[in-house]
Amino acid sequence: MLLVLGSGLPGQTRTDTLRFYFAIDKKNPKDIGAIGKIQNTDSVQEIRIIGYADFLHSNSYNQILSEKRAENIRDLLVEKYPGLREKITSCKGLGERFSKGDSVGGEQWWRRADVIVTKKKTLPGSPQKPMSKPADAEKENKTTHLEKLKSGETITLEGLSFIPGRHIVLPNSEPKLEELLDKLKEHADLKIQIQGHVCCTENGRDGLDLDTRKYELSVNRAKAVYQYLIKNGIDKDRLSYRGFGGTRPKVKETSPENEQVNRRVEIMVISGYEKEN
Repeated sequence: MLLVLGSGLPGQTRTDTLRFYFAIDKKNPKDIGAIGKIQNTDSVQEIRIIGYADFLHSNSYNQILSEKRAENIRDLLVEKYPGLREKITSCKGLGERFSKGDSVGGEQWWRRADVIVTKKKTLPGSPQKPMSKPADAEKENKTTHLEKLKSGETITLEGLSFIPGRHIVLPNSEPKLEELLDKLKEHADLKIQIQGHVCCTENGRDGLDLDTRKYELSVNRAKAVYQYLIKNGIDKDRLSYRGFGGTRPKVKETSPENEQVNRRVEIMVISGYEKEN
């Protein structure tokens, strides 16, 4: 997943990515329904549009194709929301630079255009409620303390955000890591697994990490938390990490709010507190 997999700075801006996919050699998207997700245009601060192409055809052909895809999405966006024209700060194509392979069918993932929407601080009102809940949602809501979880139970590290498309934790999220660190120091019997998740990927694949140029974003974000804990004195024998890509969404990705729910790091207790029967 390129450029945006997380939120912006909490309380200041939020970044959402809308994706539009194209058939081979086509300049017009298969489906434009995602445009409707913008909804409140007054909250939009900036829009960047980036077109891509896969490795089929020549570099020069694909560069032009990616630019045209971006431009067509821009025109469709402005047609629906004329007031957004002045908020579009860039519209460009990156050609086939991220796509590699030799399949005759190319790479559908890179036949796309991304609309990266930066929004102002969330306006008053309740966020959209999730469309569905995982089977253990009620259990998770009732277990608010890590040390009180049974083996196999998980909690989400709410408030932990990363630089979009990277595995670098945002500075304002460091208190959340410190909270986890303090909890592990306080309860030396706890052993945990750190689990990374992303949203909005095709067939549940992992996101693209811009630092490594590999599809391992969920793994690397979990690993970043793991390395932080070890660096600050937690025995590595108490820790493990794993990335699940987009294979375990908590809710249907029908809105930017729901997509954000699926961008997360969870902590699963391996051993520790056990409730009395």
